[in-house]
Amino acid sequence: MTMNVNSPRTAAPTTTTTSTTDGGAGTDYSQMKSAKELMSGGSFKSGIDASTGKDDLTKAFSRFTDSTTAAQYAETVNGIGKEFRGSFAGKLEKRMNDYLQKNPNASPKDIAAEGRKALQTESMMAMTIKQTVMQITNDTMNRMKDLFEG
Repeated sequence: MTMNVNSPRTAAPTTTTTSTTDGGAGTDYSQMKSAKELMSGGSFKSGIDASTGKDDLTKAFSRFTDSTTAAQYAETVNGIGKEFRGSFAGKLEKRMNDYLQKNPNASPKDIAAEGRKALQTESMMAMTIKQTVMQITNDTMNRMKDLFEG
């Protein structure tokens, strides 16, 4: 998101566009799995957990979206930290599982589009939750500091 600073104290978000459709010509779907392969074992599993690193995140995301999107969101998800990555993985798995159950014959292009939407939504939610928790923690620590210092 881009920010437009209106004054030293406030910032107003400006409009941004994010493509959630076809990745365009040259989009690499080569690492993607079919809907049937993604649902092997009866449900979708992302293959990530709290300890998964950036390279493994890229590989896991490449199973259900194009390689460029996978690399971009691996960077984002790696940045949310281990504390929030497990929750992110659970929500991503549920969303993709729901989509794949409803669309068992989805094409790689369709799966990639849904994968991009799921990664965008769930990573933004995880980042928002992390920022909220960090702000509450900082506010609490500042209040405690003020209380004990005077």
